[in-house]
Amino acid sequence: MQATTESAATMASTMTKELKKKDDQIERLTTQMTELTKAIASLKQNNNNRGRGTNRDSNNRGRSASRSNSPVKRKPRGAKGQEGHYKRLNDKPKLRNIGAYCWSHGYDPVGADHCSKTCTHPKPGHRTSAKIGNTKGGDEFKPPKARYLTEQWASKKK
Repeated sequence: MQATTESAATMASTMTKELKKKDDQIERLTTQMTELTKAIASLKQNNNNRGRGTNRDSNNRGRSASRSNSPVKRKPRGAKGQEGHYKRLNDKPKLRNIGAYCWSHGYDPVGADHCSKTCTHPKPGHRTSAKIGNTKGGDEFKPPKARYLTEQWASKKK
């Protein structure tokens, strides 16, 4: 009878230790689930806010001025890993008609002979008679230095 009592006590002690281990495991899993739930809610909020901000300007094409606070870091689309490469195809320098003006495309438009009169992609209301001295309310865009071919920029400074 004494052997049965000792055996029962040993078994009870072993079961208590096993239950304690399982309780600890359940507690760790519950903590992980809580953290994951918070992370998912944060990601959903960031995704819902993406591109719908009220802080907009003409340069960000309707995207929210602030970017996602997601911990996942992404490379911008089209970005190259090396310095000196362009992030977007449209940012590549192109041959420009320096000293010319196009009502639809502004000053120094892209193309060797591009001007208001020869424009092949006019915007609605395009005026072929617009010139540098009289823009007739056309586009006032002046491309940044990076949009000129290097040899053209040197000649523009002269």
